[in-house]
Amino acid sequence: MINLKIYHGSTVIVEKPSLEILNYRTDFGKGFYTTTDIEQAKRWTKIKKGRMQEENKDENSNESKAVPIYFFKGDGCSHCAEAEEWFESIKEEYGSFFELMEYETWYNEDNAALMEKVATARGESAEGVPYIIVGNKSWNGFADDYKDEILSEIKSVFEQDINDRYDIMKYLPDNKNEEEENSSNDVVALFLIIIITGGIGYGIYHARKNTN
Repeated sequence: MINLKIYHGSTVIVEKPSLEILNYRTDFGKGFYTTTDIEQAKRWTKIKKGRMQEENKDENSNESKAVPIYFFKGDGCSHCAEAEEWFESIKEEYGSFFELMEYETWYNEDNAALMEKVATARGESAEGVPYIIVGNKSWNGFADDYKDEILSEIKSVFEQDINDRYDIMKYLPDNKNEEEENSSNDVVALFLIIIITGGIGYGIYHARKNTN
């Protein structure tokens, strides 16, 4: 009996090799490459690891490069539905170019408040829905004339370096700072109430003392 030690280059630990789960369409049928040279197996592993890292890098790059489209809408709004149908229709060709961020505003007070905050930050008023923002451009309502404009802006922003893109969400007031400011105002108001109440109580006390 001959004992032969063989190696397989892989990025994962294979505790129980099985030929049953392998692809039978390879040139040698079901199986996997092995070698008696451990250094060669190590090179295979490095090559495979490098390919996986490049694939992940490309995938993450495409995902992060997608242009965010802020789409404020109302359930039951006919123009919003038309806009949604159009965005869906261009996904096959331009789906990797954009990511549709949808905010329902008619039945969601938080989203309605966000729309007003976004419009204020842009120095404009949101006069209804749909309210669509791509890069540094916005559209109120939806019509056929808007389609080429919106698509052109999507393409333009997509070609920009991610760090150079204008994103309105980065310019909104910090909610945390607002909460802290509101909290500080509440403390000041409470302090004034205590002072006023104390002053009134002190005045009543002295008035009764003088009367007696």
